[in-house]
Amino acid sequence: QDFVHAKQLFAACLELVTEFSPKLRQVMLNEMLLLDIYTHEAGAGVSGERPPSDLISRVRGYLEMRVPDIPLRQVIAEECVAFLLNWRENEYLTMQVPLPLVQTNPYVKLGQLLAATCKELPGPKESRRTAKDLWEVVVQICSVSNQHKRGNDGRVSLIKHRESTLGIMYR
Repeated sequence: QDFVHAKQLFAACLELVTEFSPKLRQVMLNEMLLLDIYTHEAGAGVSGERPPSDLISRVRGYLEMRVPDIPLRQVIAEECVAFLLNWRENEYLTMQVPLPLVQTNPYVKLGQLLAATCKELPGPKESRRTAKDLWEVVVQICSVSNQHKRGNDGRVSLIKHRESTLGIMYR
C-alpha cells in the first residue's frame, strides 16, 4: 500500500505513453483513478473526510466513459460503484448511470438498486419492489456459474457453487 510510489510510477508511465497511444493513455488514466480511490479510502476516507469533488467527478466520468476498444475494467467499475455508495451519491447512481452499463454489469445494477433502496426506504410500497429487484441481482451475482471471477488479490477463482437462499457471498 505504498500509494505515493505507485502514483509516481503511474505518472511516469503516463508521460511515456501519452504521445504514442491515446488508448494506452486512457488505460493508464483509468488505473490512476483506481489508485486515487484506494488512496482516498485508506487515508482521508478513513476519517470520514469527503473526497474532493474532482475525484467524484472522475469516478462518474469513468462510469460514463465510452471509448471504442477500451472496455470498462470490471474491478474499476466495481470500486467506482462502491465509492459512490460509500459517499452517498445515491442520486447519481439511481438517475444518471448509463443504462447500457446498468444492463450489462450486475455490480453496477446492484449499486443502483442499493442507492434506490436507500432513497426509497420510508415508503413501504416502493421499497418492496426495490427490495425484490435488489434480491434478484444479488442472486444473479451469487448464483451457480461457470464464469471466472478475480479476487481482490488479482487471482482468478471460480465462483462458489451454492444455493442462492443460503446466504450472500462476501466481497
